[in-house]
Amino acid sequence: MAVDRRKADSWRLGLYLRRTREILDLSYERAAERIGCEVDWLVRVETGFAPLSTAHVRHILERYQDGPPVSGVR
Repeated sequence: MAVDRRKADSWRLGLYLRRTREILDLSYERAAERIGCEVDWLVRVETGFAPLSTAHVRHILERYQDGPPVSGVR
């Protein structure tokens, strides 16, 4: 059975972004607010069903970093 490398990469990247969001103790709603996107899109990203550009990934991670501290995370 052949593996679609792009799909596998999207899934791994989504998993990384989800774990990052969870470490920051952000709900989907709060994370989407920080990023400036719809919750629906963020769910698709984290499950590997939405294509992402390098710029999208950079923007998400920057917005997670730039947000105010959450639950004592600094």
